[in-house]
Amino acid sequence: MRLLEVSSQRMLSLLQAALDRSSARLSDARFQLGNSHPERRLQSMRQRVDQAHMVLQKSQDLLLHPKHKLQVMEKELYMQLSLLQERIMQHRSNLDKTLGPQLSASMRQILADKRQDVKHKKELLELQSPYNMLDRGFAYVTKADKPIDSVSQVAVDDELTISLKDGDISSKVRKIRRREESE
Repeated sequence: MRLLEVSSQRMLSLLQAALDRSSARLSDARFQLGNSHPERRLQSMRQRVDQAHMVLQKSQDLLLHPKHKLQVMEKELYMQLSLLQERIMQHRSNLDKTLGPQLSASMRQILADKRQDVKHKKELLELQSPYNMLDRGFAYVTKADKPIDSVSQVAVDDELTISLKDGDISSKVRKIRRREESE
């Protein structure tokens, strides 16, 4: 009978040590839970719970401890896991409530900035548009569909196309007058 008591005491102390180690791991996991992504924390906690469960299972097998106590300890660990999962979900919900409006406001501001940028670029393009130049009385002159920007590119009797804001004029060069550089 004395041997059974000593074995039971030893078994209880070993289980208490395993429980203390599991509790320390659980405390570490709680600390890390505050510093990592909720899904990673949940995965890490599940791994730790599984490891603690395996340690407890090995202790039971080695010490031939009654299965009932291990099942109680396992239930306690899973209850703690459930509580942690619930806290993670609450934390995620709080983040959604806090960051959701901020993200929406930021996206609206980015969108407004981009719209303003597009509007500005559109105005620049319109200012540089050759059609705007035509509207102001300028013409676009081509010879054989190639732009002409100097009298040196044409000769007498060349066919030219003069594009205006409302149409094109076909013309023939009759005379060429060069400007002096001083003008």
